[in-house]
Amino acid sequence: MVPTDEATSVVLGLSDIDDALLLSDEARWNQTAADWAVFMTSGECYGVRVEGRLVASAAILPFGGGFGWISMVLVTADWRRRGIASRLMGRCIEALRAKGAASLLDATPEGALVYSQLGFRSCCGMTR
Repeated sequence: MVPTDEATSVVLGLSDIDDALLLSDEARWNQTAADWAVFMTSGECYGVRVEGRLVASAAILPFGGGFGWISMVLVTADWRRRGIASRLMGRCIEALRAKGAASLLDATPEGALVYSQLGFRSCCGMTR
């Protein structure tokens, strides 16, 4: 298996939607190609590729009022627990900070473990 430091960070665009759908499908999330297009055109979407394969993603959607939403933080099963989600989260936080925006998100229980290590705190619960 390729070492994590050989993974390539990329900015995702509309041509990457099929690859991004593989990540959300694997996680059993309900995003469609149209949803991914919103993240890629109204916000910024980042990814990590290994040997051409998209193994992780994260996106930001800046809003008015000094905040932005971090979403679509996905890592394929065989690449988890290598720091990729944390690295992508850092990129999202910095991108929002550069826009003068605070970072907000909602999280799965597994994601909440990653986010708490980055300083995020729970403020409410939600049900999907």
